[in-house]
Amino acid sequence: MSSADDTLAADPSTLGATPPEASGPGGAVMLRPGELFAGRYEVDALLGRGGMGAVYRVRDGKLDEVVALKLLTLESPAAQERFVSEVRLARRITHPNVARTHDFGEAGSVRFLTMEYVPGTTLEHLVEERAPLAPRPLVELALQITAGLG
Repeated sequence: MSSADDTLAADPSTLGATPPEASGPGGAVMLRPGELFAGRYEVDALLGRGGMGAVYRVRDGKLDEVVALKLLTLESPAAQERFVSEVRLARRITHPNVARTHDFGEAGSVRFLTMEYVPGTTLEHLVEERAPLAPRPLVELALQITAGLG
């Protein structure tokens, strides 16, 4: 999805269960399947990486359910504050076409976000796999996207 520069740089010892060999380039935190993060989340798989961090499918040990865990790469205090404000707003949104945000937290120096895990594929993968899309499926996708944005 993107380069290793998009992963979170942190001291692996702050995670408790992340040995140094689990770090990526430049000391970036890389969680591994079976690892326990923040004393609560058992890592199942890396789902992807992007400009804001890495996203994992995890099992929440307290709630005994699968959720998405996003490790955040926001470094400036202003960006972190803006993101927390966005999380507060996102928690108010309830719509079938929008993944629900659960929580925002910290484990050592690592900030993270948990949200509803939605099984399936990405829009990017769907388009790559089926391009060019016929008008009807394209309109159906556009209607789902705009309904969630509305």
